[in-house]
Order: sequence, then structure tokens, then C-alpha cells
Amino acid sequence: MIRPLSIALFLALFLASFAGAASAHDYKLGDLMIEHPWGRAIIASRPAGAFLTIVNHGAADRLVGARSPAAEKVEIHTHINDNGVMRMRRIEVVDIDMHQTVALQPGGLHLMLFGLKALPADGEMLPVMLRFEKAGEVEVMVRFEKPTTTSGGDTGHDMKSMKHDHGNMKTTD
Repeated sequence: MIRPLSIALFLALFLASFAGAASAHDYKLGDLMIEHPWGRAIIASRPAGAFLTIVNHGAADRLVGARSPAAEKVEIHTHINDNGVMRMRRIEVVDIDMHQTVALQPGGLHLMLFGLKALPADGEMLPVMLRFEKAGEVEVMVRFEKPTTTSGGDTGHDMKSMKHDHGNMKTTD
């Protein structure tokens, strides 16, 4: 007869192996968790978008910059609705309040990678260094995905359904 303790130990180890796989694409920096960095690059000559979720388990902080050896520059962007036209605008910082979760996602806050040295293949991972005002820097690996649709329609990840205009973006570099 198998002992209940042996079964419990086996189940704990089995479930722990899945937890490790699920969090393999998450990163920790002090009280900040950076979850599932992913990107979308459609055309080699155009900037690529990068998206992730920042979970703050501590005091307020700010995302103040990003860089990547795979791109000439990385900027933080947001979308604004200008009379029905979604326009991307560069912003300097993303405030992350105490115990807040901030999603960088298509159609909202996101990172733009300009001057990629090569178009990333589906599943390829590129390093991006995120810089926070208080927590410091952390390198995350952004997994690039092909634009997809599901039987339910457009996922929104490729942003084809939006009108976009990069407008007159000014940089402070």
C-alpha cells in the first residue's frame, strides 16, 4: 500500500515542475515582477512592439527607460485617441504605484524597438534591458510571436483594426 505522505510528496513535486515552467518567462527585480514579455514584428523596416506586465509588490516606482542590443533604440509609447484616430506618442516614464499592476499591451502602453538589426523569427527571443527609477535595471527576454487570429476573429495583437499615426514624435535623446 502506498503511503499518503508519498502520494502528497509526488503530487507536490509534479505540480512544482509545472509552476517552474509557467514562470520561466517571468523576471523579478526587488519588489517588481515582469511577466511574459512578448513582441510583434511584422515588417523588417518598421519598428516592433514589445509588451509585458509589471506587478509591483512594494513601494511606488517608475519605468524610466529601456534599451536593447538588438535595436538602435527603444522608446516607451502610449496611444491616444485623437478624434477617432489612435496615435502613438512617446512618453518619458510609466508610473507604477504601490501594489499596482501595469500592463504594456497592444493599443495602450508599450515599448517600441526601432532599427532592429534583423526581423525576429516566430519564437525568437531578444534581450531588452528595462530601467526603473528605484529598483534599477533588469534584462528580460522578449519572445516574438507572429500575428495571429483565432476562430473568434482578430486577437488585436497585430493592431490591424486600429487607425495608427506615429505623428510628430519628439525624442529627448
